[in-house]
Amino acid sequence: MSVQHPGETYRHAIDTRRPSEYGGEACTVLVRRVDATVELLFHADPRTGAVMTPVQAIEVAQALTEAAKI
Repeated sequence: MSVQHPGETYRHAIDTRRPSEYGGEACTVLVRRVDATVELLFHADPRTGAVMTPVQAIEVAQALTEAAKI
């Protein structure tokens, strides 16, 4: 895992896989809190993710929870 970003106060990595139609390789999903934002990064790479407000992060969490129930 990379060096902690300045201002980072939370980090959680999840080892996942890419969809099979795109090769099925390993993909680390990284969630981190940096200053006042929450980041959701794919392959633990800032170039492949989203920077969200805390409210948006809660919305994503709720959507993932609902999708997991189906």
